Amino acid sequence: MLTEEGSRERMWGKYPSLRKALENKRIPDSYYGPTSISDNMFDAMVRFVTIAILVREYPQDIMIYLTKEFSK
Repeated sequence: MLTEEGSRERMWGKYPSLRKALENKRIPDSYYGPTSISDNMFDAMVRFVTIAILVREYPQDIMIYLTKEFSK
């Protein structure tokens, strides 16, 4: 498990100037949605990355589906 410093280094290591300016700032609450069960931008990003990985890994399956779908 990463130490707190290791975690900060992983996040900011490539961006030392941004780290100095932003490390102690917090993300505004508006990005999390009005309730704890609300969909928010962070959940949406995880879904988007998941879909992007699937598209990258399975282009042939997409082509097979599209060929079948549009040849009807």
